[in-house]
Amino acid sequence: MLNTFGALTDYLPTSPEQQTPFNRILNGSKPHQKRLCHDFGISETEYEQWLRMLFMLFIPSGEGDLNMLESIVKTGFTDPRFEIGVLVSLYSSPQCLLSDRSFSSNIEKPGMDGFDFNLSSKAFIRYMFANIDEIVSSCKPPEILSAFKAERKKLPRQIQLNYCFNNMELLGGFNRNVIYQSNRHVYCASKTPFIF
Repeated sequence: MLNTFGALTDYLPTSPEQQTPFNRILNGSKPHQKRLCHDFGISETEYEQWLRMLFMLFIPSGEGDLNMLESIVKTGFTDPRFEIGVLVSLYSSPQCLLSDRSFSSNIEKPGMDGFDFNLSSKAFIRYMFANIDEIVSSCKPPEILSAFKAERKKLPRQIQLNYCFNNMELLGGFNRNVIYQSNRHVYCASKTPFIF
């Protein structure tokens, strides 16, 4: 979380209603802190940064009563620059690994972001966001890019939804990413998880 949202540790709540609980969380009694720091292998400074980041991430800060995390997710799904794909992959036996990071990234390309999350020991969900304008911005000649953008504006925006059952190649990729991207631990409900 600190790698993803660590910049939030530099911010403080501005409203008095938020400052009081913020200060109580940081300065109050935390008898569990030493044990958690030991269990997770983090310093007390990192623990305090984590508390700061979580507070700033989950207090209402955007439109309406949305917190920052909800605003980020909403923007991802409503920003017209993004094309979105969602895949649910289900398995007949518990094979999906669980990372100690809670999610893994499934793509690293300019203009694209992808995130995988466990739904259960038998299912995961994959989200992909593609900024089409950024992806096609290198098109030559420029007339092709202009024509593409004009045509794209005419089309209704859709979220592509897909479903797979027992796709072992997909599961192998998911489980490899969970292993490679975990911090220290990987969990599985099965003693023999499927990994290519």
